[in-house]
Amino acid sequence: MSKKEYIFGSQDIELNRLGFQHRVWLQETIDLWKRAGISIGMKIFDIGCGPGFTTIDLAHLVGQNGSVVGLDKSKKFTDYLNSSVKVNKLSNIQVINESIHDFDTNEKDFDIIYLRWVLSWVDDVEEIIIKLSKYLRPGGKIVLQEYYNWHTLKLHPQNSKFNVIRQGAFESWFQTEGEVNIGQELPKLLSKHKYDILSLKPLSRIGRPGDMVWQWIMGFLKIYSEILIEMNLLTKNDLEEFKKELTNIESDQSSFLFAPQMIEIIATKK
Repeated sequence: MSKKEYIFGSQDIELNRLGFQHRVWLQETIDLWKRAGISIGMKIFDIGCGPGFTTIDLAHLVGQNGSVVGLDKSKKFTDYLNSSVKVNKLSNIQVINESIHDFDTNEKDFDIIYLRWVLSWVDDVEEIIIKLSKYLRPGGKIVLQEYYNWHTLKLHPQNSKFNVIRQGAFESWFQTEGEVNIGQELPKLLSKHKYDILSLKPLSRIGRPGDMVWQWIMGFLKIYSEILIEMNLLTKNDLEEFKKELTNIESDQSSFLFAPQMIEIIATKK
């Protein structure tokens, strides 16, 4: 997959999914920002900002004396963010439509660089960490939310068709750039490049039929299953069989989904 492409696409259905995903993880994200010390007047770099849901929240958090730069390679997403900036009448956001691989700036005084589910999908994580370091002021922080173990994604009671979709997703990521479980490697990489690790925290959630975590995971699988079919990693028949079984699964009060485990990292530049 090209670095110019977003792994899950940027159609309206994906934009809406990202908006819902942001709401699912909003409380954890706000708690992370608090622990990182994000406050009024700070200068934030929101990398891989997508449609800018975090960018808008960060802009409100730092206030008019602060600023946020939102960077994303999807023009559809940055156009959406620019529209949101106008609707919210925010003057402290700069939107850049560019890949982190191509982007460069002379600014070296960011207080915080924030990335959420970005490094899992690129193949040059170490180079990006080195590159981002030059944009942070001494004592500035890199704040990350990344996947730690996608294999923790499980449906209980076990369902064979769900497992086929799950396995297809894992196989697809072997064919694309990056390491989906990059969270396992990040503390070592950050330490190697002169960051002090201030905080490591696991993120684990369980979803039950009808709740937001359940809807988030099932919504993702609905979209990504179509991609898996295009990649010949899933058959239409398997998908249709799972859809038929889903009604019974969701009516079973014992059903639950264990979400992919994630990790939050706060590290400061020496």
